[in-house]
Amino acid sequence: MTTSTLRRAPVATRTTAAVALAAGLTLTGALTTNASAETLPEPGTSAAYYLQQQLEAGGSHFSLETDFGTSVDYGVTADAVLALAAAGTGQAEARQATDYLAANVVNYIGFGDPNEIYAGSVAKLVNVALVQGLDPSDFGGTDLLGTLQSLETETGRFSDDSQWGDFSNTFGQSLALIGLERAGIEPSPESVAFLGEQQCPGGGFQLYMDDSPCTDAANSDPDATALAVQALIAVGGPADSIEAGLDFLASAQGADGGVGGGAPQTAPNANSTGLAGQAFVAGGRTAEAELAGAYISGLQYGCTFPDALRGGIAYDPAAYAVQEAAGAEATPIDQDRRSTTQALLALAGTPLFEVTAEGAADTAPAPTCASEPGPTGTPTDEPTDGAAPTAAPIVTGPVVETDLPQATSIPVSALALAGLLVLAGGGAAAATARRGAHR
Repeated sequence: MTTSTLRRAPVATRTTAAVALAAGLTLTGALTTNASAETLPEPGTSAAYYLQQQLEAGGSHFSLETDFGTSVDYGVTADAVLALAAAGTGQAEARQATDYLAANVVNYIGFGDPNEIYAGSVAKLVNVALVQGLDPSDFGGTDLLGTLQSLETETGRFSDDSQWGDFSNTFGQSLALIGLERAGIEPSPESVAFLGEQQCPGGGFQLYMDDSPCTDAANSDPDATALAVQALIAVGGPADSIEAGLDFLASAQGADGGVGGGAPQTAPNANSTGLAGQAFVAGGRTAEAELAGAYISGLQYGCTFPDALRGGIAYDPAAYAVQEAAGAEATPIDQDRRSTTQALLALAGTPLFEVTAEGAADTAPAPTCASEPGPTGTPTDEPTDGAAPTAAPIVTGPVVETDLPQATSIPVSALALAGLLVLAGGGAAAATARRGAHR
């Protein structure tokens, strides 16, 4: 790529944002949904503990329960590995999960068919391997790097190799660029340009890629934009495109810090806010990143919830209220796991292209409750015992991101069609599973 066209964002800009976030959030209003969140000393570490426990309970992976049975959720499992590395802890379980992914490469990247290869899944595993310090050219006996490079077309698009069609999207394209850059392989100018063509008027990026430049602002997807912005920063993409993408995300952020996703999940939620928050960190938008962290911290299950839920992060205020109403009967659900994996990315304060498990702790400590929670509605920026305000701190690991993205693409086979119907269905569970259709 030529430096006259593609300019790498200054490292100092990204580092400044991460340092500012690591110092802790400064909450400015009573926007906290979780009245007991302040009793969890470190929201990031507590969220990591929740994921660590959930992975252990699931046999070092996550599964999705549907009306059609139980299936392994490789995409969210990979996201959890990235999130734990971003938090700088939980590596004993993260390594087990990584081993599980390595042993099931074909099941993830091709639904068990060695002749089916989905670009987004390959790209995500490349990042998992690199973050964990493993060789992506020999991950579970598979050359993920070579496979990813073989999927790039003449236009620069990383496309699926499938009898069912090409379901590749902006998530996979972004992860591919980040993975190649991290592996020391300069992405082709065509691949960077192809990602740039997915940017719509107004700065947002469309999720479903087209061989022609996006011309309709209505196609903009905040989740896709958050990952595309990080990819462009990682490879030194055009500064004007990066800033336009960040401006779009900022315009999508509400006063409470929440960011909604693409249709039909346009209301603010922890998943989309987690991705946007990480993009804000990468782009040096500290104020917006702090707001995103505040929104997420307000959805974290605190000391009034059963032990199994503490540290987890609800999808949105409505989902939080459902678990709160369940009281002692509240139990971990798939939606919470998905929300926590992506929300933790913003709490960690590290861009995906800088996440590494190197130096991370083996075990995340269990959350401790040092004080009784205040009355419902007490904001976390107000002291409850005369002490100085304790705004929810962001925990950073050593110097992760792809809400990170779930399974990247789904073939239209009889088995996959059943999964598509579940993901496209209504209700809270289907809403939080939205990303399963494009990650």
